[in-house]
Amino acid sequence: MVDDVDVTPRGGKACALLALLVLNRGRVIDADRLIDELWTDLPVDRARRAAQVRIAGLRKLLNAADAGCTLQFVEPGYRLTVVEADVDGDRFAALVAEARGHAELGFLGAASASFREALALWRGAPLLDVQMCLSVDVEATRLAQERSSVLEEYADVELACGRHYEWVASSKRWSPKSLFGSGGGLC
Repeated sequence: MVDDVDVTPRGGKACALLALLVLNRGRVIDADRLIDELWTDLPVDRARRAAQVRIAGLRKLLNAADAGCTLQFVEPGYRLTVVEADVDGDRFAALVAEARGHAELGFLGAASASFREALALWRGAPLLDVQMCLSVDVEATRLAQERSSVLEEYADVELACGRHYEWVASSKRWSPKSLFGSGGGLC
């Protein structure tokens, strides 16, 4: 979703390509790296053509959705430019930083609210619907670890606020099944 517009491409490779571009947003990702990550089973000339076709499809999808982001060819590869506020991972990081700042200042109620809002962005395992390649797999693992760490910090804040019973009652929401179950993850 970009600006509340669904820009999910059809097909595993196209989703993985978009994930790689989003994870590297604002930076040029070398075309050879895209090929090495996504089309390892094809000869280089066919892989290069497959990448060009997928890139053209993504451009068409983003333009048709008027998604407010740009996918450009920049030697030696491609750059996706997206507003940070449109990326769940960036919003999550900003809310977590805000929560940690509140906690550090002793504003535990505000910290709790920011942690809760950050965790509410999650809808299952990170990058769940993306056909994995090495970079996406590494980032999915990092995001899952970060979420787990933030959940611990949130629990500490809730308990410090004296919300022991509320935490126990709501902790079902944060069970491994709900955190890593079906559904799209933070992406």
